[in-house]
Amino acid sequence: LRKDGEESAGTSTIIGVGASVDSLVSARLLATALSSDHVQYLIVPLLEVSDIEDLVTTYLSRNAAGVADLRSLVFINVAGGLDLLDLLPLHEEWASHILVYVWDCHRPLHVN
Repeated sequence: LRKDGEESAGTSTIIGVGASVDSLVSARLLATALSSDHVQYLIVPLLEVSDIEDLVTTYLSRNAAGVADLRSLVFINVAGGLDLLDLLPLHEEWASHILVYVWDCHRPLHVN
């Protein structure tokens, strides 16, 4: 995350956070670590699947502002049970540089 953040001029990391105390604390710890390394990030609350779809529409469309600077998506205690290949447009050439990290303490259901 740090290396990709150093190479990016804008917001390089989007952190999607689930609605639990563990998620919020983990997001705070990650945000502190990223801030100390001068990595720009954005924290987005994700409560349900429609919130992930909104995140895709707002931040991951071809014409979204800053999508060229985006390098990492981090999902904390959310999306572990979802097929992200269907939800995220990462197969598109313009989004192939984005890495996805899923940190979920729940049992994963879609493991390919």
